Amino acid sequence: PDALWHSHWLKAEIYADQGEKKLGLESLRSALEIVTNLRRAPLGYRLDSTYMADKKEFYSHAIEETIKADAPLDCCRFIESIKSRTLSAVLSIPAVDGCAGVGIEGQFNEITQQLDIMEYQAYRQGWNQHLKLQQRELLKKRSDLLERIRISDPRWRNLSEPVEPKFEDILAALSKRSQAAITLYYEPPSLTAALLFNGKVTAERLNVSEEIVNKLADYAENLQKAAFDYNKHDLSAEYSVLAEHLIPPSLLSQALTASSLVVVPFGLLHLVPWGGLLHKNMRLFEHLPVGILPNLNALAEAEDSCKPNLVVMVGVSSYPGLEKKFGYLPSVRGEIDDINSICTEADVAVTTPLLDDAATENAFWNLVGNVKGHGNVLHISCHGTIAPKEPMNSGLLLHDSKVDAAEVARARLAFDEVVLSACSTGWRPFEVDGLVLDADEILGIPAGFLESGVNSVLVSIPKAEGKTARALTTHYHRQRIAGNSPLVAFQSAQKYLLAQGELPSKWIGFTLYGYV
Repeated sequence: PDALWHSHWLKAEIYADQGEKKLGLESLRSALEIVTNLRRAPLGYRLDSTYMADKKEFYSHAIEETIKADAPLDCCRFIESIKSRTLSAVLSIPAVDGCAGVGIEGQFNEITQQLDIMEYQAYRQGWNQHLKLQQRELLKKRSDLLERIRISDPRWRNLSEPVEPKFEDILAALSKRSQAAITLYYEPPSLTAALLFNGKVTAERLNVSEEIVNKLADYAENLQKAAFDYNKHDLSAEYSVLAEHLIPPSLLSQALTASSLVVVPFGLLHLVPWGGLLHKNMRLFEHLPVGILPNLNALAEAEDSCKPNLVVMVGVSSYPGLEKKFGYLPSVRGEIDDINSICTEADVAVTTPLLDDAATENAFWNLVGNVKGHGNVLHISCHGTIAPKEPMNSGLLLHDSKVDAAEVARARLAFDEVVLSACSTGWRPFEVDGLVLDADEILGIPAGFLESGVNSVLVSIPKAEGKTARALTTHYHRQRIAGNSPLVAFQSAQKYLLAQGELPSKWIGFTLYGYV
């Protein structure tokens, strides 16, 4: 099969040289089918990236040829075939509680507890070479166990089959809401975009200037710096990167006539706060609500959101013994109180918040595990931490332990949406321990919650500033409880902060993974 897809690609190039665009596209489709069938899910991002490393040139060539041949649906199909492979499979079939073997689950939990103890010990006493080596070994074991848990799922037979985007269903779902979706492929200096709107697909290619490419790279680098610059969180105001620099202008003008917009990024573009980009001296969110998705498949399964029935809150403002490592978060208690008041006034059920020393990991899992049904919202306000060498170890710091992305991914959560008022919860790496992530998976905390069954996740890509995070999330909840959808509630919160004169660079990095 490996030789066969290469031969189809070669045949496509020969047809292209002869001006036979139709036959060339047929050969590229044949090559894509073989590549896709060989790419089993869930492989995990390491295996998937290794598999995709020598396919990048093929995808870039094929996408370029679809533009030349004016074949937008093929262009969209090629772009989407790269996107979020594991999530495409996992989200396509409902999860079943207790699907994994007890023994594997037990090993996973045991290693996670060891990692948590080790990490909090290191926060207090510092890391040494022995601890780092031990942590690395445990992370590898746990990563392997997570893949085994997925494989032991009875859905494996279906999960290992390619999940083809159902474009008719996707276009129908978009049209029902008068919504537009743009899926992107970014291979500097080229950027290809496919717009799905008004029942049809349109695709265009954009040449990104070297200046813009360098600005994007500098912006991404600043997100990880310990001594970060808040001003460099605002791509448009600080770097002069506008929406039309990253979306072909003709597609952008069409998309802005929709009722809302969903962007499916690629690579480094996952770090772009899309709604905050400027267009004609206005932020995109001033034109319409803007959300993010890992792939278009999620749209085919889309269901309209409902007004919250229950709000569950967790907050940690201080970490005794770790004050030097994690500063005091003065806004946490006020934020939880504000949301509690909003729920009480609107007669929306709310659990007793887990606050500070009550917010232990055991208490957290007991609380969320007892939530059933639909219309549930989980709000967490605390410190977030990223793990560049193991993104599934990125997580949320509770009083005594960390809840990380890997734990969340294997859970079955009965929450329609999650709001994370914490730093860097939307950050995604592009290289892990020397491995370039050639597969376009979203990784870390958003991926964990989406895989656990959550429909929308509000996160902050950069570090979050407490006061403005409180204002944004509080306004968001007020709008949700008033009956607005997550996208509309998020847009309202963005507009509110802008009208209040809050410095955009302190909140512009918040983004919503969701479609309604």
